[in-house]
Amino acid sequence: MNKNNKRAQSSLLTVMAVFMYFANSLCCYQGVYLQKAGISASGLGLINTVTNLAVIVAMSVWGTVSDRSGSLKKVLIPVTAAGFLSYGLIPLISDRAGGMFWVFLIYIPLVRIFLNPMNSLNENLIVRDCAEMSLNYGVIRSVGALTYSLGGFAAVWILNRLGIQWTFYIPAILAVPVILLILPIRDPGAEAASEDKPLKEDRRAQYRMLWANRAFLIFIAYIFVQMIACGCVDSFLPYIMDASGAGSENYGLFLGVTALCEIPAMLLLSRLHARFHYRALLMIGTGLMTVACVFFAIASGSVVPFILGALVQGLGNGLWITSSYNYVYELAPENLKATAQAAMTIALSVAGILANAVGGVLYDTMSARRFCMVLIIIFAASIGLLAVRVKETD
Repeated sequence: MNKNNKRAQSSLLTVMAVFMYFANSLCCYQGVYLQKAGISASGLGLINTVTNLAVIVAMSVWGTVSDRSGSLKKVLIPVTAAGFLSYGLIPLISDRAGGMFWVFLIYIPLVRIFLNPMNSLNENLIVRDCAEMSLNYGVIRSVGALTYSLGGFAAVWILNRLGIQWTFYIPAILAVPVILLILPIRDPGAEAASEDKPLKEDRRAQYRMLWANRAFLIFIAYIFVQMIACGCVDSFLPYIMDASGAGSENYGLFLGVTALCEIPAMLLLSRLHARFHYRALLMIGTGLMTVACVFFAIASGSVVPFILGALVQGLGNGLWITSSYNYVYELAPENLKATAQAAMTIALSVAGILANAVGGVLYDTMSARRFCMVLIIIFAASIGLLAVRVKETD
């Protein structure tokens, strides 16, 4: 591929990331919406648990279909359309049903079997195209993070002026430019798949290679433990903010600051990776998330500790996002990149089930400060797990 084509593809990926991540930044208020609809922490946990069960099945299906078809875009485009559009219907369906709990319990998992895998598949598209065309992943992803942070700040205005329902409508509208931008983007692995489609025996051998790789298995175990804590933060931080007196209306500000602070870590990925392995960067990122939980635990009557936590968590997220997706790409066999990504997402979803099922009950039975202390211990345990050194299978 010549320089002009690479430049064009880089521009397309960057602009697509702008629209995709701005839309994603507005998809973070489902928990706030359910809280305002009168759903308790344990009720939210049950909804998220059922959702994660559905996502486990969906992610496995989408990843397998993508690898077997040799086309990531053939899966990404319909999943993106269904995910954003169905998400935009949540307030309308809720109004018609009078905010009944069972409606949320049924419909939200149906939405998330498209919306959650969409994010993973989109990240897969960017990582693989950058790796195969020698593009700078950190720069492209940092533009997405910047847009995500701006979306967080914009959400504060949207929540105060337009209402929370518009955080559902706007992503549905943005589905149109996102899909139009994905269409001309290079389909990673498509050329290789069309020229030399792997035999079933070769694919089986690669499956065995993937699941015999101890480094990959430890990474999946780390993801599982780490996501238990992350899932609790994602689901219950609005409750923690209300309990501390900071107010859940500042949740958008927290998300905006967090996303903004992801950018420096993403921009420095190439330099950092030249000195540190992706595994070490993941440990550092998780350590920063642990520090953020300390700020949440000491918060009392002010939003300041949450902003400080957002600063630290943003740096941790930046290292975690860029390192985790590149690390799983590095560990996976050539024709199982999407499958390996799916395995990572499934581990995240299973952990999310545990986080929401147990986390909601725990939060209802203890103080917000003690809840944060439990999360600190879980984060520390995940770092210890990733510290186990094993030889990667070639």
